[in-house]
Amino acid sequence: MNADALRLFIALPLPEQATAALEETSRELARLLPAGSVRWVPATRMHLTLVFLGETAATRLPDLQNVVDRVAAAGQPQRSALGPLGCFPNARRPHVFWASLDQNPAPLQALHNALADNLIPLGWVRDARPFSPHITLGRVRRGARVVFPDLPPQPPPLAVVVDRIQLLSSRRGANGPLYRVLHTARLGHAT
Repeated sequence: MNADALRLFIALPLPEQATAALEETSRELARLLPAGSVRWVPATRMHLTLVFLGETAATRLPDLQNVVDRVAAAGQPQRSALGPLGCFPNARRPHVFWASLDQNPAPLQALHNALADNLIPLGWVRDARPFSPHITLGRVRRGARVVFPDLPPQPPPLAVVVDRIQLLSSRRGANGPLYRVLHTARLGHAT
């Protein structure tokens, strides 16, 4: 990574009550899997990524903040609930365990699309993979063999209010990625 570059993404932060419930669900899931086979995400790092930007020059931050502000101002806070667990790519050979929000991903898809559309004039290319809104709970360690349980634990149907979009940077740390919030915009509020 260049010295003046940041590894960036745009995400929805989750309320503390929701991340605490997801962390407890992760502990329940861990009891069904071989010990040490998964690196679990602590509650303080849980979020829902809307757009991954990757390595980006720090000089681009004002443009990105403007995009986040514009998209947030046009959006509205959303009420949702914690949804069922799943995994990528499949249940026989999972690499990532995740939780969902609600059964209706349309509002999240709309936020993702608005961000992606506003980033194209700045030189970003829309990801070819379809957007799959999820909250990462854990990643299977290299070489570990696990199977997604037939009856996984489920988070409580806890109400979640999504009212902000954040621009974050990520860097490697000894115990996993370290995130820093660079900019926050409230949904439905012009700055």
